[in-house]
Amino acid sequence: MKKNLSLKKILAAVAIVISPFLIVAQTQMVFSSKPFQKGGSEQKEFIWNTPIYGKININKPLKNYAKKIDDYAMEKLHISGVYSSYISLYCIPTDEDIDRRTNVEITLYLTDSELEKNVINIDIMPNEKDATTFYGTGFSDELAKMGIVQYDAETEKTVGKKTEFKIYLHENLPSVSNEELGEKNGRIVLNSGIYIFLGSLIVNYTTVTDSREIGEWKDRCTNITDSIHSKYEK
Repeated sequence: MKKNLSLKKILAAVAIVISPFLIVAQTQMVFSSKPFQKGGSEQKEFIWNTPIYGKININKPLKNYAKKIDDYAMEKLHISGVYSSYISLYCIPTDEDIDRRTNVEITLYLTDSELEKNVINIDIMPNEKDATTFYGTGFSDELAKMGIVQYDAETEKTVGKKTEFKIYLHENLPSVSNEELGEKNGRIVLNSGIYIFLGSLIVNYTTVTDSREIGEWKDRCTNITDSIHSKYEK
């Protein structure tokens, strides 16, 4: 009996130690070329100029990470009574330091019912017929920015590569001391805030022949996401 009791105590202690890591593991984002609510299956790599969708799964309701939409935006977009808050996402190439670049804040507007959820399906770079997500600023500003491919003067060709992007969720926590800066338990702590790593995807740009093609992809996806809120106007 004493041996069994000791084993139970040991297992209980182990559970306490690893529980924070289990919580972090539950926070994730996965991707698909088809909306998950329409049967999409998880994949990691995508060809540029093709649809990309995502699913966020976190351990607390989204309201815990949300910020209020300011009155000016509410009035300008005619969304009062439909949308009230947003979450901030960051999409950053893995070869860039999150603390050494000007990050584009991706603002994902949420309805009151979505704020209560732990799991939501979202558009990343959608087709018009499947688009449902309302952004202030969408993923196109990062995944289809002009600088993602470069012109090689020597070969007179536009050069693109497979690029991996990490996606983070901004957690609205109080400011921290310098001693707390760094990466720990799935969070990156910077002077600009605390970021939770959600997931990563790879976009293949090797078939781009002209940087203007990237601009056209960006414009198309931006126009799609910009038009979504009209579907929900009162």
